[in-house]
Amino acid sequence: MPLSTIYAEMGPDVAEDTICRVLEDIARRLNDLQDQRRACQFEDLVRPALRLAAVARQIGLTEVSLAANHVSTSAEQGDPIALEATLQRLERGFDAAICKIWDVDHVS
Repeated sequence: MPLSTIYAEMGPDVAEDTICRVLEDIARRLNDLQDQRRACQFEDLVRPALRLAAVARQIGLTEVSLAANHVSTSAEQGDPIALEATLQRLERGFDAAICKIWDVDHVS
């Protein structure tokens, strides 16, 4: 669901609170993924990465969702190089999404 739809359906105050909670949740999940990667628990990354993808998709962060799906695939394959690359892409995508949301939110 695109952010504009969320704002239209919920109103600006409720939408902002909801989006902030979701972004905090994604950030926590991303930190958990990084912790599991550092511990070399690749098999433990698959499901959390898929859950992160689903959460990101709920607020229209399609690039973040796609990157999280790729993290899951890399973990499932046990490929540490691909896993590192996709985790870094996920982090960059999440950082870019936060900047974009912040810009949109403060232009309105």
